[in-house]
Amino acid sequence: MLSCKEATELILKAEEHKISVWQKIKLWRHQKICVLCKRFGYQSRSINVLVSKGLAPELDLLTEIEKKEIVSYVSTSGLARE
Repeated sequence: MLSCKEATELILKAEEHKISVWQKIKLWRHQKICVLCKRFGYQSRSINVLVSKGLAPELDLLTEIEKKEIVSYVSTSGLARE
């Protein structure tokens, strides 16, 4: 079973790249029991749709390095649910 941290990483990875069928199955199983990760996936997809349509350009101001720093901070600060 995936941890919430692993599920979050897969959600983000799936938006940028293809993930394997096995990873999709594990993510699907995790999201069936974890409401927070399911909500995170929905919100993340929604934000990506808005940015891609140009409806929320201010959300696309972070560089990839800044995004990784935020993810790193959240995962080490105890803000992420594991």
